[in-house]
Amino acid sequence: MTEHARAGAGPAIVEATTYRMGGHSTSDDPTRYRTDDELEAWRARDPLARVEALMRAEGWSDEAFLGQIQAEADELADRTRRECLALTAPDLADAFATVLSDVPQLLREERDAFVAYRGSFLD
Repeated sequence: MTEHARAGAGPAIVEATTYRMGGHSTSDDPTRYRTDDELEAWRARDPLARVEALMRAEGWSDEAFLGQIQAEADELADRTRRECLALTAPDLADAFATVLSDVPQLLREERDAFVAYRGSFLD
């Protein structure tokens, strides 16, 4: 695969398997569906931690570099959150129109019922 890419031989697919270390959301309790042993086994395989350990071991990075990368990541995350929160909330009825290219009759009926229900409330 590496030689393929270096030779400019066109697109390739890399399939990678990883693990969601945290819960689905802040209200999720992952201890209900996985054990501490499972989490620790995957933590040992965490690709980010492994690359950081390799970079340190080979002398390819130091605390200043890693601190800079962390600061950039934190700033990007903060900016992303701010920009997402500044977005105008989409109209929920649009969710029916933007998921499928060919909307089935039943889904059109559900959309129409939702729009009618929502319209029944006073502003």
